[in-house]
Amino acid sequence: MKVLLVYTCSPPESHDPFGSRLPIGLGYLAAALFQHGHECQIVNLARKKSKYLKKKIEKWQPHFVGFTMFTFNRQAVLQAASDIKKWSPKTKTILGGPHATALGQDLKERHSFIDHVVEKEGEEELLQILGDKGQNEMWLKLHPGQAMLKAGVKEPEDYIYLSTSRGCKGHCTFCSSPSFWPKGVRFHSIAWIMDELRFRQQEIGLDFISFRDDSFTTNKDRLLTLCKEMKQTKDLQLLWDCQARAQEIDDDIAKALLHAGCRTVQLGIEHGSPYMRRLLGKNDDVSHAIRATKELRRVGIFVSWFLITAIPGESEQDREATRELIKKGRPHDVVLSPLALYPGTALYRLEARRRTLPNDFWLTTQDHWTLAMPYEEGQKIMKSEAPFLSACAAKHQFTTKELTAVWASHGKPWPLTYSLALHLLEEGMVKKAKKILWESEKKQKWLWISRLLAELGNGGSS
Repeated sequence: MKVLLVYTCSPPESHDPFGSRLPIGLGYLAAALFQHGHECQIVNLARKKSKYLKKKIEKWQPHFVGFTMFTFNRQAVLQAASDIKKWSPKTKTILGGPHATALGQDLKERHSFIDHVVEKEGEEELLQILGDKGQNEMWLKLHPGQAMLKAGVKEPEDYIYLSTSRGCKGHCTFCSSPSFWPKGVRFHSIAWIMDELRFRQQEIGLDFISFRDDSFTTNKDRLLTLCKEMKQTKDLQLLWDCQARAQEIDDDIAKALLHAGCRTVQLGIEHGSPYMRRLLGKNDDVSHAIRATKELRRVGIFVSWFLITAIPGESEQDREATRELIKKGRPHDVVLSPLALYPGTALYRLEARRRTLPNDFWLTTQDHWTLAMPYEEGQKIMKSEAPFLSACAAKHQFTTKELTAVWASHGKPWPLTYSLALHLLEEGMVKKAKKILWESEKKQKWLWISRLLAELGNGGSS
């Protein structure tokens, strides 16, 4: 069988470097298809002209076309699926992904151009639609990167995301992960991860990876082993970021992340008010946010906090609690978002039971999301917080003295050498930046160090 796997979205996501990247799951599906003898191609329509899909359908004539459906791109997916049925009525369409998992059957009943819906993890169910039988937990042995290349994915940007596990220990009420990954947290082996990283660096040419696990730090022993392996593998010279749960960060983990090449850790803190945190399903104490950020800053890792506001019932006192937490925690960056109600989340189910959302809301609205608070009211809150957040971001950046002390106390590892050099260049201290880069280069060549020296006009060797 010929299967075309498609990711599509419309503005603003199609113009966004994050929203326009290929979802991780399509690589796994392609690998499963190849393993069972099917032909597969992957297309990312976020960077293609509107006529591209029609030409692809007419030329390749796939038997099935599968789409990844999130809430924000559902209208683009429905339009593309409808068009395919007009161009090629015999081609079967398949929906998968978080939005399809939550509301796929309703979509199928409403739209005759949808033939199949795959819920939750898709490898086995997709193969069943094609008449094959997949193995339980087969995803653990599939290599999405290699499959993506075989399926025609050429843009390096589409390989940046990598997930080394599935599932999350958390029970956040605003997140669909608990319902999408109901089997708990499961992990790829260290060998699998290293193979994927080598492939993406050596075959694709990547020098940066973004680990998209719901929490990259959940299994401490596994994480420490992985970081040690990454540190000791000299031909693997990647910088990277990851997401983590604040209560899982300690001194051992922070140091391991640093020496393995981690530059940024994103923490889902969400709120400073105990009441709001309980509403959002954050059952840990805010002290974890302060401690985790302190541990990461102590080793020179940049820290970004995800926070939520514009929550019904949120008082000025609640928002002040978040401001105080930011001042105490000192994250380098804060990403503040209004509370959105997504299908498949506990908050969405609660609102549906309260009948504040019509049963067919997501089938009829054109909105990319539904906010828990009226848009104008939420935007007013967001704008009122912006000056404070900007001031904190400026105040909480590493100082030259702070970063230099961290760099020296941890043995001048190359990731910190790179970070410190960039900081010095921003401060106009070019000679000092070159000096520490050359010191590192004389000990051992590192990709990022050599490149920065070359950009400064000094080449990559003495």
